[in-house]
Amino acid sequence: MNRVLKSTTLVALSAAALMAVGCQQGWQVQRTDPRQPVDLDYRFNDEDARQIFHEMAGDMLSRPWIESHMRAHGGDQRPIVYLATVRNNTQDYIPTELFTNQLEEAMLNSGRVRVKAERDARADIRDERLDTRYNDPATVKAVAKELNADFALMGSITDVKQQAPGGAAIMNYYQARMELINVETAEKVWTRVSEIKKVASRR
Repeated sequence: MNRVLKSTTLVALSAAALMAVGCQQGWQVQRTDPRQPVDLDYRFNDEDARQIFHEMAGDMLSRPWIESHMRAHGGDQRPIVYLATVRNNTQDYIPTELFTNQLEEAMLNSGRVRVKAERDARADIRDERLDTRYNDPATVKAVAKELNADFALMGSITDVKQQAPGGAAIMNYYQARMELINVETAEKVWTRVSEIKKVASRR
């Protein structure tokens, strides 16, 4: 019985100690405007993604590739674009969706471009379309009706890092490149490079 009491007491004391440590190391959270720049270190962050999006979106939608495509197709056929691979060639973990999602949103909301669903989404949609066993025949969707894209939006992001002797300062340079490629002819119809350079020094 004494052993059980001692064991229970030890467990309780250990739990109390862990809670005390957790309270001492707790985070103080402050909500901020998502669009307010916050640089905790020199690595790629949401503000960098936002800068890439702003530089890419306006330029892409203002170039003549849209009008050229429409003229070649009777003047009223908007180009269909799908998001292809955006390679992360940097030393950092960069979720490229941070800016590609915004690019897709800008294309759709412009009303000038049609956007085809990405491959993962298409697979889910095909499963739903082919799942006809328990569906009302009047609501079953036809197969082989998917739109073929006219252009693929793809790109890459690379970086260069330089560190001062002794590690007193670090320079981080990112270069994001996006391009639109004609799916049928493999012709590049638009490209843009966005550059970001950040210097961090120890206090």
